[in-house]
Amino acid sequence: MINIIIYALIGITALYSFINYIIICITLKKGNNILKGNLLSGCEVASKLLEQEQLNNIYIIETKNPLEERYDPNRNVIRLSNKVFNGTNATDICIASFESMYAIEDNNGNKYIKLRNILLPVISILIYIIFVGIIVSLILNDFKFFNIFIGMFFIINLIDIILLNKDKELITKLF
Repeated sequence: MINIIIYALIGITALYSFINYIIICITLKKGNNILKGNLLSGCEVASKLLEQEQLNNIYIIETKNPLEERYDPNRNVIRLSNKVFNGTNATDICIASFESMYAIEDNNGNKYIKLRNILLPVISILIYIIFVGIIVSLILNDFKFFNIFIGMFFIINLIDIILLNKDKELITKLF
């Protein structure tokens, strides 16, 4: 009975995360229509936002790996993938704006941004460990470890929901 409740909670949180993701994608598509003809690249948008806040000590660099796309508060660097760095569509501009906004909010002492900067690298590593653990436990037919990894997945989903809700609030304000 407890397993059914756990699986139901995981399903609900995963569905909620998926719905938030769809809302963000729809908002970005709406933004693409609004920003058609925009000639600014993601890098230029990020630069202008930082310049408005007089943050001259934060650098914007191009990275080849989209998974490295983030604001690094320890090095005062915003890393943007090649596509976002040079891109001009709403998604690219929104990502560049978000990363700039994280830098601005971090500079203003926003506790959510500080927590997010700590959690994101940990979550990225944990997701890989969880999925490998789930697959290995299924192959080995070990449902004790399977349930442990499913529980970890549930916790990560809850954290993801919190982060997505905050990001969804910010993205809907942009458009």
